[in-house]
Amino acid sequence: MQNRQPEFSKGKEISMGSLVPPVLSDYMNYRQFLADFYLFKRKASKGSLRAYTYAVFSAAANIKSPNYLKMIIEGKKKSFRRHDRQVR
Repeated sequence: MQNRQPEFSKGKEISMGSLVPPVLSDYMNYRQFLADFYLFKRKASKGSLRAYTYAVFSAAANIKSPNYLKMIIEGKKKSFRRHDRQVR
């Protein structure tokens, strides 16, 4: 009798080898970088138990509002200086 491990990830998997994260130094527009980074993380999390959302993105940046980064990407808000300093 073989000892088989259960398969948890039956969703569509994307190999990390085919995904390339965006490089900050390639961008002149921070909104475009944030949008591309979000899409990269979203594609990388496909098939995982927890999808990458704007709420997760904001929490990772220590921002309390779950849709704040989405509003920045869409041009509806300007970034706060306080958050700019945390990134540097």
